Amino acid sequence: SEGLEPVLNGYFIVIGSHFEARQNLKATHDALEKSAGQFRLIEKRLLVRFKDRNPAPLKGLDGLLQVSYDKLLELAAQGESQQVTLASLASALAAATRLVLLILQLRYGLDEEMMAVLEAHWSPKVVDCEMHHGWEETTEM
Repeated sequence: SEGLEPVLNGYFIVIGSHFEARQNLKATHDALEKSAGQFRLIEKRLLVRFKDRNPAPLKGLDGLLQVSYDKLLELAAQGESQQVTLASLASALAAATRLVLLILQLRYGLDEEMMAVLEAHWSPKVVDCEMHHGWEETTEM
């Protein structure tokens, strides 16, 4: 196991980075949802004012709408950037997992049947199909 320690230390760093990227994307998604709700609320209030025969003064609602819109654009761009980062880290995790599995196969002389069992629980296929369900939740380590 001595020879595996540096490999596993690097592997755990890759796992941590991937998990952190997923958490960051989830936080951005949650903030985007909240900002979208605020934007819709401000939009509704403005529409009510404009439909009124004697509209009340806007009292800064137009400026608030612009700030809210800018925040939505900022969060959307941040989310897109985080998705690219997550995809890159998912590839790195898949490669690192494959490497660790191959090292184990060579070191302990595992046959294809044993490797199939190992890969069934420790999959080198990294698919983050949902924000709440990713590789970390499906891997049985």
